[in-house]
Amino acid sequence: MTQPMSARNPMSTEDPYSGVAPGGLPEAPSTDPESCAVITVDDNPTVSHTLSRALESLGFPVSSFDSAETALEALPENGASLMIADLDMPGMDGIELTKAALEEDPDLAVIILTGTATVEAAADALRLGVVDIIEKPIDLNQLAALTRRALNKRSQAIFQRRSHAWLREEVARQTEKIRLQKREVERVTLGVLGSITAAFDARSPFFREHSNWVSKLSGDIATHLGLAAELVEDIRVGGHLHDIGMMAISDDLLERSGPLTPVELATIREHCETGARILKPLHLPLPVIQCVKSHHERLDGSGYPEGLVGEAIPIAARVVAVAEAWAAMTSKRAFREALTESEAREKMRKGRGSLYDAGSVDALLEALDD
Repeated sequence: MTQPMSARNPMSTEDPYSGVAPGGLPEAPSTDPESCAVITVDDNPTVSHTLSRALESLGFPVSSFDSAETALEALPENGASLMIADLDMPGMDGIELTKAALEEDPDLAVIILTGTATVEAAADALRLGVVDIIEKPIDLNQLAALTRRALNKRSQAIFQRRSHAWLREEVARQTEKIRLQKREVERVTLGVLGSITAAFDARSPFFREHSNWVSKLSGDIATHLGLAAELVEDIRVGGHLHDIGMMAISDDLLERSGPLTPVELATIREHCETGARILKPLHLPLPVIQCVKSHHERLDGSGYPEGLVGEAIPIAARVVAVAEAWAAMTSKRAFREALTESEAREKMRKGRGSLYDAGSVDALLEALDD
C-alpha cells in the first residue's frame, strides 16, 4: 500500500449594478491535475499499480490504498479532490465506502471501478452521488476523460454552492448595515445581484452581455408602451436579472451543441423558478420577480413554467419575453447561428399576438427603428 500524502437608479442610461458589490464572487476550485489529489482504492495490486501509474502520468498526486477501511481512515488528512474506488472489495465495499466518504467530505468526486456491474449496483452508486462508473479492464483514455469530467463537475458544484452562500451572506450583511435606509438597501441588493448576473454572462461567449442587452431592450419597449416610469424601471431591472437562475445550470448543458434529453431540457427550464426563489427573500418589487419567473411564458399557453395564457401573463413578463426572444434570435448559440435582423423581424411578426404580446412586439420594432 502506498502511504497517503500527508436602489433603483432612475437614470436608465447608466448601469446601476457596476461597482456596487464589495469584494467579488468566490472562484471555482482549480481542476489542474497538480492541485487535485486523487485517492485510489482497490484490493488488487495489479489494478492499483496500473491505475496509480496512469494518474501520475497525467500529473495527479496519487495515494493508493488496498482497502476501504484504510482509505476512509486517511481521508480527513488527505485533502483529496477525487476518489476512484473498486466496487467489490472484502469488508467494506465501494458503495459503503462512497457513502461514508461523502459524509466525511460532501465535495469529494467519486468514480467507481467494477468488473461485474449490475443495474442495481450502478443505480445505488449514482444515487449516492458517484460521478461515473468505469468497467474493468480500465481504458486509460477513458480514465483521463472521466477524471477531467469528474473534477469539472466537482468544481462547478462547489462554485455554485459558494456563490449561493456568498450572495446570501452579502445581501444579509448589506441589509443589516443599512436596514433603516430602504432605498439604499434596494440599490445595494440589486448591485449584488447584478454582479452575479455579470459573472454568469461571462461564463460563456454565447451569453456575454446578454443580460445588459435584454435590460436595455426591455426598458425601451416599456417606454414605447407608455408605461409608468416606476414600472419601466422595474421591467429594466427584471430584464437584467431574468436569467439569474441560470447560475444553477452547468456549463456543459449551456454550451451543448447537440440535442438535449427531456431531463436536460427540464433542468434548463427550471431556471425561471430557481431565479424567482433566489429573489423572493430579498423583497424586490413584484414586477421584477414576475419578469424573472414568467419571461418564457407564451400567450398561447405553450410557455413555461406555468403555461399561462394571454393576459394571465403579467405585462412586465410579456415585455421581457419579447426583449429576450429578440436578443436570443439575433445571438449565436452553441446549437445554431444567429438570425439576421430581417429574419428575426419576420419571426417576431409571425409570433405577434400568438406567442408574444402584440403591443410589445410593435414597441420593440419601433424602438429598433429609432
